[in-house]
Amino acid sequence: MVKSFRSPCLKEKHSTIQGELVTTINAVVKSQRIARAFPELRCTFGGRSTVPDVSVFIWQRITRDNNGEIANVFHAHPDWTIEILSPEQSPPARSKIFGTV
Repeated sequence: MVKSFRSPCLKEKHSTIQGELVTTINAVVKSQRIARAFPELRCTFGGRSTVPDVSVFIWQRITRDNNGEIANVFHAHPDWTIEILSPEQSPPARSKIFGTV
């Protein structure tokens, strides 16, 4: 059974941090084809799906379609998973997040 958690709308600070992380990581690793960061990418593996704030895949592990373009569905776990926590999040909410990554 796959559990699904509805995530709340992103707030401005959260969105800003997420965008800066993706931009900064990609500025360092993307042009050299080392890795690539993706925001809010659904990754399905081991019978479940997760949507981390930022997923980073080593270049060779990026799922591609038959045309060699980045696929719409990733059936692999990220090499890095980044979750941005808010001070307002309760400990149970934080545990729920980490139980899904």
